[in-house]
This record gives sequence, structure tokens and C-alpha cells, in this order.
Amino acid sequence: SFLDTNLHCELASSHLALLDSLAKLTNSEYIKGKVSKTAAEYTKRNWQTGEGPDKGNVFNLQVAKYWTYYLDNTADPLQAILHLYDTGVQDVFQNKTKDYANETYPTITRATLGAIYQVALQTITGVIRHETYGVTKDKDSLLRTLTHTTDILLRAVNPLKTWRNRTILKAVLKYSKPILDHFLRHGMPLLDDCFRRKNLECLNIIKTLQVSTRYMHVICNSTKLDRGDIALANYVPLLKKSLESTVYRVEAMLAANNCADAFWMGNLKNRDLEGEEILSQSVVDNGDGGEEEEDDEPDAEGVEEEEEEEMDGEEGEDGPDSVKYDD
Repeated sequence: SFLDTNLHCELASSHLALLDSLAKLTNSEYIKGKVSKTAAEYTKRNWQTGEGPDKGNVFNLQVAKYWTYYLDNTADPLQAILHLYDTGVQDVFQNKTKDYANETYPTITRATLGAIYQVALQTITGVIRHETYGVTKDKDSLLRTLTHTTDILLRAVNPLKTWRNRTILKAVLKYSKPILDHFLRHGMPLLDDCFRRKNLECLNIIKTLQVSTRYMHVICNSTKLDRGDIALANYVPLLKKSLESTVYRVEAMLAANNCADAFWMGNLKNRDLEGEEILSQSVVDNGDGGEEEEDDEPDAEGVEEEEEEEMDGEEGEDGPDSVKYDD
């Protein structure tokens, strides 16, 4: 078959584009399944040239197309993205070798991670856009979607504590806002509705999201102080607004359900992406050695050890279902 004999990465993209066009023209689920299966095979191929493993900007673009066609045509894109992060992405983050490629998906390397983040997070925003809250909607299905979304966000953000590049940071800063905004518009009303019936599941969603948003604050703070990258910094104000709105909306929801004791806030010191303490923006601007202003942002790793244990669901002084949300 053509799939087995094709040896060129750009030709593979053209092959997928043709299949995808046929699937859209015929509206055939069978052809759509073939697109997904073919794209998956291409993502698992160890692409080679006469000089060794294929790489470079052109190759990265083709890899992004493979994953786009796969996620656009698979039956459950959110589950597929979870599998992508669990099987491929986290493995590459954990291996410090520069040219390391994942064994299951050789197309996932440090060089292609930025493109994969872009595709995965963009796909999430497209999927959840159609998952809107309503009194007649299937609440259990929406809750599963919300759980998958927060789980993916955690898997996307957490590894950045060990390694990241500009393309990955851009994808996180750009697409986290629409994900959080959807959570505020549709996820929170859903949690309001389901909290009394499934309070543990709802609390787990909030806890998972909190871990992600804490490090998003760190990314925002570090990006804000990097004056050499205005393009990235432009994403910060709107994302921070969404992060702050999330904090107060969660607080209001828990208070409305008589769980105010399960929620408390604390001011933590600002840290950069490496976990080092940084001065506030005002001190950097003035440079006069004056008093540092407290910036009420969450810190990714600046909590005490017992607080981390409480976030993991262990019983603290406020009970096993307490949620720590730093502001």
C-alpha cells in the first residue's frame, strides 16, 4: 500500500490532506477512521533521510500536520491527547538527551514538542467549545469532559518546571486563556449543579486545575519580567485576568455549597520558571533597593510540604476535602 511504501514526510502530509478532503466531501465515518489510522501510523514512523533522522523546521511542520489530522478525525480527541501526553510527551521531558525520540512515537522529540503542544491545546479549545452547559445537557458527560480537560492541562503545564522552550510557553500562554474562560462560563455552572451529588469528583477537578493555574501564574510573572520578548508578554494580562477570575469563582461556588472552610487563600513569593525567588516588577523598575511589593500570585513550588500533602488529598487541619487556592 502507499502507506507502507511512502518514505518522504512531506508526501505523507499530502496523502493525509487528500484522505481528509475525501472524508469531508463524503461525510463518511469509514474514511474519517482511515484518516485517523493513517495519521497515527505516520506519527509512529521513524522518518529518515540520507543523512540520518529527519529534522528541522519543515519536518516539525509535517509532524504538526500528522497530529492535527489524527486528532481531528479520531473518535475521542481528549482521550487521544491524554494518551499522547502520558505515552509520548512526558517521556521526552523526562529524558535529558537532546536528540532523544519517544519509542512509541518517534516523531515526538524536544524539537517537535512545541508544534505538538500547539496542536494539542488548540484541539482542546475546539472540542470544548461544543461542550456547553445547559439544563437539558448530559451532566455526567460534561463532567467527564471537564475532568479530561483539567487532566490534560495539568500534564501540559507540570513538565515545564523541568524544561521548556519559547514555542511551548507561547502555546500554553495563548491557549490556556480560552480553556479557563470556558471553564468559567460552562464548567463552573456545571460544578454548581453537580457539587452536592458528586462533591468529591468536583473537588478533584478543582484541585487538579489549581496545580496547573499555580504554575501558570509563575509563567506569567517570569514572562512579564522578560522585557526582551514582548510577543509573549502580550498574552500575560488577559491570562492573568482569567486566572484571578477562576480563583474567586471557585471560592464563590464553595461558599454557596457551605464549603467555605474547604477554601483558603495565601500570598506566596514570586518565583521564576526555575523556582528561584524574583523581585516584584516595581522593584525591578525602580532599582533603588526599596521595599519589595507583595505580588498576590500563586507560587508553583513555594508552599510548605504539608500544604503539598493536603493538595494530594491527604487530611490536613481543614479536612480531607480542603482546597488550597493561592491568590
